[in-house]
Amino acid sequence: MSRSIVITVAALAVAGLSGMALGQSSAPAGRFTMHPADGGMLRLDGETGTMSMCKAQTAGQWACQALPDERAALDKEIARLAQENADLQTSVKRLEDLNGIPSDKPQKRADRGLGNVPLPGPEDVDKAMSYLHGMVKKFKEKLKEFEDLEGKRTEKL
Repeated sequence: MSRSIVITVAALAVAGLSGMALGQSSAPAGRFTMHPADGGMLRLDGETGTMSMCKAQTAGQWACQALPDERAALDKEIARLAQENADLQTSVKRLEDLNGIPSDKPQKRADRGLGNVPLPGPEDVDKAMSYLHGMVKKFKEKLKEFEDLEGKRTEKL
């Protein structure tokens, strides 16, 4: 915005506030309020709050061009971020449900396990090690049998 438009908008705001302080009605008589500005008129839409710069064209015709509204861009970005946040919260909830994680209270990672499968305790580890020990013992016995068979074959030759 040019400096004159900013000054005009600031003057409008001060005039509106001082009018309200004096007990005057802050609502304009119509939807649009026109105020002089450099090179034309500044038009304020009383319903939407948008502003336009109106300039005289040829043969007494006027044309108004909307001024950039930074608030509209901010509102659009806020709405986009709110939707993205809602989508992410839905995804997190779905993943918590799939993994059996209650969402009402956060848990420590070590307490969670893998979904509905609890982490093994010391007794479970002992059982697994005993099972593994038995497998290794049987494997060694089978290797010894193969060595014995191989030794008997070489004696016959």
